Amino acid sequence: MRFLTRAVLSTLLVSLQRLLLAQGGPPMITDDPGTPGNGHWENNLAISFEHRPNEWSIDAPAIDLNYGVGEHIQLTLQGGPVLLKRSGHGLIGGFGGTEAAVKWRFLDEEKSGFDVSMFPRVIFNITQSSVRRGLAENGTRFQIPFQVAKTFGRFHADAECGPRAGTLGRSE
Repeated sequence: MRFLTRAVLSTLLVSLQRLLLAQGGPPMITDDPGTPGNGHWENNLAISFEHRPNEWSIDAPAIDLNYGVGEHIQLTLQGGPVLLKRSGHGLIGGFGGTEAAVKWRFLDEEKSGFDVSMFPRVIFNITQSSVRRGLAENGTRFQIPFQVAKTFGRFHADAECGPRAGTLGRSE
């Protein structure tokens, strides 16, 4: 009976994967040129973990809210709480950096063969106490990445590049 239960559950799980749709999204390093469509929301929640010598941090949850204005514009707000643990210190928490952005997809793959968009964003801090406590970077940053995507059958390739400047430190 136990074998039969496992076999049924395994078959069910394998069958369900064909019905489910998954997509990579933030907090990935790059983004894609797609937009959610007019009047539609695309909301992502993730847990992001980072480890450095003598410390670790968790963005839990990393919140990414996207709203479509027309078929080619996306308004974005990202942010969320951060937990930080350093060796010899207790766990601290607060808000990390916040990002406000507008994505404009100006080429569609159906018409041009590629999806291409630009995604200017401002990354800022809601509270300065998060900077003092090491939960967010100091200053305000401005970024203008361009995204390009191409579909090859069932595969999808994305690339992103663009400048990043800040009120403090070097530009990238």
